[in-house]
Amino acid sequence: MTEPRLILFPGLGADERLYAGQRRAFRNLLTPNYVPPRANESIQSYSQRMAAMVDTGGAPVFVGGLSFGAVVALEAAKHLPNCAGVILISGAYSYRAIAWPFRFICHLARFAPAWVVRVGMPAFPTILRLLERLNDEHTALYARLAREMPPELIRWSAASLIGWEYDGGLRVPVRAIHGARDLIIPASGIPEDVTIPDGRHLLSLSHPEAVNRFIADTMRAASARLKPVG
Repeated sequence: MTEPRLILFPGLGADERLYAGQRRAFRNLLTPNYVPPRANESIQSYSQRMAAMVDTGGAPVFVGGLSFGAVVALEAAKHLPNCAGVILISGAYSYRAIAWPFRFICHLARFAPAWVVRVGMPAFPTILRLLERLNDEHTALYARLAREMPPELIRWSAASLIGWEYDGGLRVPVRAIHGARDLIIPASGIPEDVTIPDGRHLLSLSHPEAVNRFIADTMRAASARLKPVG
């Protein structure tokens, strides 16, 4: 059987650098960066376009993501014919799972012009450091991302979450890993498979080894079911 591929979509305001720890562990990792959204595009339509951009080479695919990337993964998986499983990292099945201060910000994003996002983004790394207890390296990474990410994409990404609900339409395993101390998407009420006791939201950065083990275990178990018998 062809070796499966792993696709991980970035979180809101991030890119492939969010998965540096996973890239070292998975040689077949694809980390697509987000394309500009169309006017008034739904997250379902956008995720379908992202899925169409992925060249799987006909191999089985495991698709996942962190936070906003988990939402894209759930929706994109519906349009990947070789999808063998979905991996949620600090993800959710409904916008209602987002803590109310951040859900309120997502509501405001629908009305905020891009320049407001541009002005506010320099404060984002500092806020994340308070929420996440990021080290200096990860804080510096998010400072660079805040300078480089298009404000229009950030605004649309946040706004697109409002009203989103997973419809349960997938016929492949969906597995989730979550931090017990996540302040952005609190773990309470999230049906996770693995909980990191001291983990917060950005698990791919803060706990790369635990995330890598979870991904490897998920892919191994699902791949075993895909192998022909005899």
